[in-house]
Amino acid sequence: MKYAYFYLKTEQYNDCLKYGLKLSDNINKTIKLGNLIKSGFVCYISPKDSNLYNNTNYKCAKIDISNLNNVYVIDDTFENYDFYNEFIVEASKYNYGFFENPKIIICTSVIPERIYNYNKLIDSPLPYDKSNDFYYLNKIYYLLEEKKLDLKNSLDYLLHSMVDNNQAECFSNGSESIQIFVDKNGQKYTVCK
Repeated sequence: MKYAYFYLKTEQYNDCLKYGLKLSDNINKTIKLGNLIKSGFVCYISPKDSNLYNNTNYKCAKIDISNLNNVYVIDDTFENYDFYNEFIVEASKYNYGFFENPKIIICTSVIPERIYNYNKLIDSPLPYDKSNDFYYLNKIYYLLEEKKLDLKNSLDYLLHSMVDNNQAECFSNGSESIQIFVDKNGQKYTVCK
């Protein structure tokens, strides 16, 4: 992993580029690594992972985290669970798409030479827009390719379960080669056999 994306208020942005990010001024997260508690600040794998992406009061900085120590990736999905520590890895060991809701925690100060202006219009393209979208695509690929999931039969089972639970109605032609399922919201699904 090469970059992390960090949001700052617009009035603090130029100071960040000029002087860097001091850990003690930006702490907003603590993580537990065994018996050790580390403090750091939250960054994102993709700029669109943050709800501040379209907020004009904030600007996004791109931080080079390659070869930077004390940088971790956590899965925020499990933050309130006892087994949360199992979802914390060093950033250098993280595989894209492994966590559903990944956040990068930087537990060190960052010098200005590692901080760049992020411009969403002209910056280099990212392999995916949002980390959780990539996670879901990764899981679907795993189910289809690795587990050889039969998607057609799974969808058919799901739709018939909806009918059995009165969540949808099924309409078919005489030979049942075409079935149309309509759920309670009016959404239509067509299955051709």
